[in-house]
Amino acid sequence: MTHLSDLLKLFTTTYRHKTLLRYMDRTPEEQWHEWSGEQLAEQTMLAAQALVRAGVQPGDRVALYSQNMMEGIITELGLMAIRAICVPLYA
Repeated sequence: MTHLSDLLKLFTTTYRHKTLLRYMDRTPEEQWHEWSGEQLAEQTMLAAQALVRAGVQPGDRVALYSQNMMEGIITELGLMAIRAICVPLYA
């Protein structure tokens, strides 16, 4: 592995059908959800595509202000996938 963006390849090969991530939604039901490597890679690519459409380019620094939640993780992985730099601003 030469770059963190290479994790996507690992997600879709070695961990394709294995649970890589568990999270609890923030609804009154508070249900646990599990994502496989394939699901995580798919969501990461969707985030990466949205970031590119928004004009983010490799090497750009992007501030991310977020609670600890799935959307923040996916955005950060999307930034890594396009080789942009995430600057976390923790709430």
